Amino acid sequence: MTLHIVSCNPQPGSGFDTACQLAQKTDALLLVGNGVYSLLPNHTSHAQLLAVNCPIYALIDDLNARGVPEAATGSQMIHYVDYQEWVNLAALHPQNVSWFD
Repeated sequence: MTLHIVSCNPQPGSGFDTACQLAQKTDALLLVGNGVYSLLPNHTSHAQLLAVNCPIYALIDDLNARGVPEAATGSQMIHYVDYQEWVNLAALHPQNVSWFD
């Protein structure tokens, strides 16, 4: 059970790609920083994000800071969290891996 914390720009060949490929069903993916841009339906990495086979979370403060609306995806797959919920996620997952460029 790994929490993949993705803060990099979602672009081909980035840590975002690797995190999406490595995430397992028992893992979780947390989008922070520029990683939240993958939630935009017109983003090139949006389909790749929705194909991930684990729960997906996004930090609300980073969505707001980048002007990405919470309902950007129109998907029920995305869970929006605050910092306290991030701490809870980290506590639930014995391994935490940060992906950044």
